[in-house]
Amino acid sequence: MRRYLKKQVKSVLNTMLKATDILQKKLIENQYAQAKEIVENLCNGAEEMVVSVPDEDAATTKYKECIVSYVETIITCLNTQKTSEKISVCTVAKKCLIKAEEILIEDIVTDKLRIAFMPYKADMWTSMATIWESALKDDECETVVVPMPYYDIANPNNISLCYEVDRFPKEVKCIHYDDYSEADEYPDVIVIHNPYDEENNLTRVPERFYSATLLNSTAKLVYAPYFTIGSFTMEKHGWILGTPANVNADIVLAQSERTKKLYLDIGYPENKILSYGSPKVDAVVRMANKNKEQLFAELPNEWKEKLTGKKVFLLNTHLSYFPNCTLYKHINGNYAVRFHNEIMDVFLNRDDCALIWRPHPLLKMMIKGRFPEWIEYVEGMEKRIREANNGIVDELGDYTYSFVLSDALLTT
Repeated sequence: MRRYLKKQVKSVLNTMLKATDILQKKLIENQYAQAKEIVENLCNGAEEMVVSVPDEDAATTKYKECIVSYVETIITCLNTQKTSEKISVCTVAKKCLIKAEEILIEDIVTDKLRIAFMPYKADMWTSMATIWESALKDDECETVVVPMPYYDIANPNNISLCYEVDRFPKEVKCIHYDDYSEADEYPDVIVIHNPYDEENNLTRVPERFYSATLLNSTAKLVYAPYFTIGSFTMEKHGWILGTPANVNADIVLAQSERTKKLYLDIGYPENKILSYGSPKVDAVVRMANKNKEQLFAELPNEWKEKLTGKKVFLLNTHLSYFPNCTLYKHINGNYAVRFHNEIMDVFLNRDDCALIWRPHPLLKMMIKGRFPEWIEYVEGMEKRIREANNGIVDELGDYTYSFVLSDALLTT
């Protein structure tokens, strides 16, 4: 029997038990019209408790027999006259419910916890990877990974559908979204890292995958942020706590108690925010313990040729770096070009160094659609690094390789 269903049935049985107490009170007070209405409602509820539980084995048969006995008993209570008879009949009815709950908890086998992981960007898989790995090792869990497609909407005049299923780590076995129906499967838990629904202006998943939609296709919707929070002011960064996934999810994973407090301070209920840490931090810690030689052996030949025997520097360019330069160019000049040129001039002209460039995964998409004045420079920079004997443009879905194999990180 599914876990979420068992929980629902248990809750309804407890409600019926309390309603039976109220029925007994109405009978003793001779309020038969109200008692009759309660009996009708209880009979309808009991019917749902029979129909909703699938016929699986002897235990479910016994459970249903208890519910049927309960219905037969409460119907007879309307014909009782003496107070002792009324109490006796209601006591028998309650014993039927108590026995049904006992069978439900102790005898009816509970299915494995079904968890669907639904990422959309392969580069953001680390935000749920360690949760998936833990679930995969747990005998009580059954997992699927269903990457979402998404639309590139950076340029409203040139919208395209993207799907990154082939960019996930090789050990992650993915199911195509056309081959999985979360509405039909109704997993116990769905884990997502896309917080925006219709509010993203660069990428957007189909409405089927909005948090507001997925909420109706699972017993628990869990939002695992794809980023970590560093410096924070409510005035500048508060919006990231109010995105649709934060609002709609049953559970939000906060990276720390400090982050949890930020949520609580703006009104989120405490039982919704779990400060169990961030899988992204787990990923960084695990990277430090990875075997460099083994990772190096897995690299494409071009990487091996360009990195062997060199000090490796990893350059990370933030999504907003070039747009911010546009906004503040009148104050600071064209620092984006100046700084990137300086970095390339230093490292690409040395035989003892190598440079890996890993820009934000949405950088080119955003620039093409919103800041086309930068595309020539960015593509030229990409070309220069690719053609250098010691330059790599990292387009792998898993950033572990660049992170572990580099000796230093430069971030802009």
